[in-house]
Amino acid sequence: MNKSAWLDAVSSLDCVVCGARPVEIHHIEAVRDEFSDFATAALCQDCHTGPLGVHGSSRRGFEMRTKLSQLDLLKRTIKAVTRTL
Repeated sequence: MNKSAWLDAVSSLDCVVCGARPVEIHHIEAVRDEFSDFATAALCQDCHTGPLGVHGSSRRGFEMRTKLSQLDLLKRTIKAVTRTL
């Protein structure tokens, strides 16, 4: 699967935290290379950039509130994408 197909698949998912739609693509912060588009999670606007979102408050605050790490978000996204194949 190429990057474009992966990002399209992630964009078609429900939010992996709360189930809302539509979603935005959240890039996992630890990956900053040519594969970073594959290290992404499907998050709704509230969970992504809203006041309590991963970028709205702080990553640490988000992780404490949701009990989900960046790796958990990635795992949930990968599982959801593979169910659509």
